[in-house]
Amino acid sequence: MLFHKQTEKLSPRQINHLNFIAQFTVDIKHISGKDNVVADALSRIESISTWKILNRLPTQRIFHHLLSTGRINQNQFGFTPGRSAPEAIIQLKNWISMARDQGKHSVIISLDVQSAFIRVWWPLVLHNLKRMDCPKNLFGLTASFLDNRSISLQYGENSISKNYTIGCPQGSNSGPLLWLLVINDALEIDFPTDVRLLAYADDLYLFVVATGKHTIKSRATEALEMLNNWSHKARVQFAHEKTQLIPFGKKGRQKHPLYCSFAGRSIKLARQMKILGVVLDDGLNGKAHLNLIGDKILKILNRLTVAKSNTGLSGRVLKALYKSALERILVYAAPARWTGTVKQIDKINSIQRQVLLAITGAFLTTSTAALQVISGVEPADLVCELESAVYMLKHAFTNVQFLGVDLDGQTMEKYVPT
Repeated sequence: MLFHKQTEKLSPRQINHLNFIAQFTVDIKHISGKDNVVADALSRIESISTWKILNRLPTQRIFHHLLSTGRINQNQFGFTPGRSAPEAIIQLKNWISMARDQGKHSVIISLDVQSAFIRVWWPLVLHNLKRMDCPKNLFGLTASFLDNRSISLQYGENSISKNYTIGCPQGSNSGPLLWLLVINDALEIDFPTDVRLLAYADDLYLFVVATGKHTIKSRATEALEMLNNWSHKARVQFAHEKTQLIPFGKKGRQKHPLYCSFAGRSIKLARQMKILGVVLDDGLNGKAHLNLIGDKILKILNRLTVAKSNTGLSGRVLKALYKSALERILVYAAPARWTGTVKQIDKINSIQRQVLLAITGAFLTTSTAALQVISGVEPADLVCELESAVYMLKHAFTNVQFLGVDLDGQTMEKYVPT
């Protein structure tokens, strides 16, 4: 009751200065006994700053309000529970497949917001909260939390202080929420026909479809101009040097791709693009990504081999390192890129083979299958199949088959915001 009365009279900033709940101390001297577990646990209790409580709780409740009322655009895949980077990549690939089924060309233009979190404009955040029917008590706490913030500089006997209304407050966990409230406006733009925008945190991907390349260029130019206007209103800037365009022909690779510009600057044309950690090539065969992770794992393996010879790392240690780190690199975003073709299987097993040789110390002529059996490491292609099957069960709720076993996806529980 006392806490409730205080929060009605004071702002979170004032409560923080007054240190309303400054420290939670526990006297454990009366607890006797050697190695007392209770005493040890109580001694670990730390003080919790009140402003952190008043920051975390409203943030969680606002997130719940936005998710339960469907205020966050469905094309936002970052900072939202139940969604992930692989799901965003799958969505992009589905759009490409749909365009090809309709006999149309398509392009993906990647856009990066420069220093996104330090450019969050608070008046826009509060405006969007009000527009999204945020409960008054949560809106008041958020407005008070962002109000009257200043930055000070002291040099010798001179000091200067200035108020600011932009950026994410230092030490706050509300950064993702504040950014979602800003970027959501871009996702709500009424783009031209066959133009979509997908976002993952501060990374934007503009997808444009048309039957002809010139139509794609005109639609892309119009959509980019709309995004440029939004950036001025939201007081954010795009990192133009990172903007790239990758074309996808209606039947495969596009021989003579188009060129576009954004805000008077030419967009770099790419045949392959790294999207959320996965290299997407215009052939959509996953070869470019496997080549990338093959080079990455080889560099790591070379260092481990040197460490093995100098420090005597055992095969058991190398196996543990592979299972905990290298295998995760191999199978990252498998549902978004793995198709199970013969070329993919051969390539990923050849990458895994180099690690297994280091683990087992076997002869170079030993077969890959034998190395997998001797080391007790699952074939990398089967791990990718497993990752893909689990994803389809959890997210697509479709029936899948893994190692000859039929799995019913309709019985899986769906995520519901609580």
